[in-house]
Amino acid sequence: MNKRMDKLIILMGEQGFDALALNPGPSLIYLSGLHFHLMERPTILIITRHGNAAVVLPELEQGKLVGAAADFQTFTYGDDPVTWPAAFERAAATLGLKGGRLGVEPTRLRFLE
Repeated sequence: MNKRMDKLIILMGEQGFDALALNPGPSLIYLSGLHFHLMERPTILIITRHGNAAVVLPELEQGKLVGAAADFQTFTYGDDPVTWPAAFERAAATLGLKGGRLGVEPTRLRFLE
């Protein structure tokens, strides 16, 4: 997995991205080994061009990170949708992404995320 992440970090630098956000799907599995299902509650992996990574996910899904191939910073949120944006804001602040350029998979990322 490290070679995959290293290659991604190089590509992000070449394209001028500060970070990449991925939701559940093939790219998330390929880069992280994490298996999540796309559901109404968003789960996002954010990888910075400096190699830092964070996962924003529902509290009830946090157990899926046990034994993960990499050590991800974790930002969870509860059942109330009003609290969801705060988890994303904490992740972005911790990763230093304010005003940064974020890459996404346009056919995979939903407006909610």
